[in-house]
Amino acid sequence: MKHRFKTLGFRIIVLVMSFSATIAVFVALISYYIAIQHLRENQRQSAYINLQLIGSEIYTDMTYALSFANWLMLDPDVEDYLTHIGQYSEEDVIKARKLSMDLWKHLNDEYRLSSSHEIINRFVVSDEDGSHFIHIGRITDSVINDIPSQIMESEGFREMSGSGNPSLSGFEVSPVTRVSGNEIIPMIRSVKSSKAPVVIGWVY
Repeated sequence: MKHRFKTLGFRIIVLVMSFSATIAVFVALISYYIAIQHLRENQRQSAYINLQLIGSEIYTDMTYALSFANWLMLDPDVEDYLTHIGQYSEEDVIKARKLSMDLWKHLNDEYRLSSSHEIINRFVVSDEDGSHFIHIGRITDSVINDIPSQIMESEGFREMSGSGNPSLSGFEVSPVTRVSGNEIIPMIRSVKSSKAPVVIGWVY
């Protein structure tokens, strides 16, 4: 009888311990599930906030870039250069060089002082056929020769240069560097004369 009592008591203890262990495991699983859910929710919130910050930064950068491009299109010195550089190059080389140097200094100063300096790697102001141009930028890679021709032959040049509204094609391989895989977001705009509805050049 005493042996049977001990055996029954032992079984009860084992049963209680098993039940307690089961409850503990169940509670642990629930706690783990809740913790994972909170972790995933926090990750989603963090990703959402990061995307908002990145989107805001990209929007700000593109606003600076578009503003700079629009300024180039409307700058009277750019218009004067594009209007007269061809004629001066044929009639007075010294005058043509002075016109080019004055515009280069003007654009370079504005570029260095503007917020676009850290966003725009380089920009080009060219007459319509690419025979005369000004090239300015943060040159950190090897640039090819005959820059305007390469830009004019690049994919999407005619579409973007003929667009009256800003349009971006996304990332593309730079047509003016020798570095393989150097991707940029190109922006090309036509420059029109303020005196007549004709295109006198373009900016890149």
